[in-house]
Amino acid sequence: NCLECVAYIFCMKLMLPNKVFLLRGNHETRDVNGWEEHYGERSFIYQCRDRFGDELGFKVWEQTNQVFDRLPLVGVIDQDIFCVHGGIPRPISEISQESSRMQDILSVPKIAGINPPYE
Repeated sequence: NCLECVAYIFCMKLMLPNKVFLLRGNHETRDVNGWEEHYGERSFIYQCRDRFGDELGFKVWEQTNQVFDRLPLVGVIDQDIFCVHGGIPRPISEISQESSRMQDILSVPKIAGINPPYE
């Protein structure tokens, strides 16, 4: 029921814009929610096409992803609470791994679908 969930969440944001805050997770990327070969009938693109037909379904999927493209990856509440999809990674115990950690983060390819659409 991807369509119903997205519609409900978007409606809640419209009705309560100062109380509902949306963050982007891994399923809010075209690479994941459009991966029909892996998710089959559970993929968002499949559900859009199934409900609206191929052409309109693709447009609904694309327009929804354009909204997802603009969602923040992180939220901070009162400079005290850090909110992110999936939680904060646990600390690395080995110092040799720590030095390469930032390089690992910086080397994430743009095709991972987490960069703004204007880049």
